Amino acid sequence: MATVTRDGAVIAYDVWAPEAGADDAPAVVLLHNIFCDRRVFEHAVAMLRSRFRTIAIDFRGHGESPLGPRPYAVADLADDVVAVLDREKVARASVVGLSLGATVAMELALSHPSRVERLVLMGADAAPDGGLASFRNALFCRLVMLMGMRWFLLAGVTKTLFGAWFRRHAPDRFHVFRQRLADLDRRAAQYAMGAWTGRRPLLDAVASLEVPVRIVVGDQDVSCPLPCGERLRDAIAGADLVRVPDAGHTMTAERPEETTAAIVSFLDRR
Repeated sequence: MATVTRDGAVIAYDVWAPEAGADDAPAVVLLHNIFCDRRVFEHAVAMLRSRFRTIAIDFRGHGESPLGPRPYAVADLADDVVAVLDREKVARASVVGLSLGATVAMELALSHPSRVERLVLMGADAAPDGGLASFRNALFCRLVMLMGMRWFLLAGVTKTLFGAWFRRHAPDRFHVFRQRLADLDRRAAQYAMGAWTGRRPLLDAVASLEVPVRIVVGDQDVSCPLPCGERLRDAIAGADLVRVPDAGHTMTAERPEETTAAIVSFLDRR
């Protein structure tokens, strides 16, 4: 594990390089979803690291990254990624983002276009929450701060983050992720939700992107379902869309082989 400090926050990440030609290897950055950490990309890392300089980052308050001194926004997370790239002397990288990570990837590509080679946006939503979703998220933040990740909150979170197939047919792996969610610090959960619910509308802005983009949607994703992916695909010239069967929101952990294949085939495309 390596770390970089920016704006008082310590950002933890892993970096792997091919044994041969490491200096010339293309770079790829992996950005996880809310309440999870860089371990959701374990299978992707195993497949990428032999050919790509592979960097997997923990957002503030997730995994091995401490929470930091204050609440943060998506823009702060994008700047944290730039700090990691600077530390590793990576001028330009492909960025693979899942959910919150996809939003950070879009912000990164818009605010630092020279640093992004191509984008894989998984479980992505370019529109902010509104109406009932906004009310529900605000209530969740209040409850988790008062009581922590109690069972009734955890039940809702796990159904949002993981599809029915994974919960039913991979109980041992699902339990590992459920326990990580149960152990999440309550203020870390609050800050992460604040960043997510405070994200700006991006659907119009991403139309200006001039890098190759792939959208990946899990067929069982109830958080960012197919219409979210279709809107993104239609907004970005040249973007394509891949659907992963029997995958929920955290598709990289639920259906790792299929999801990694969608990533690798796009990174290899010229």
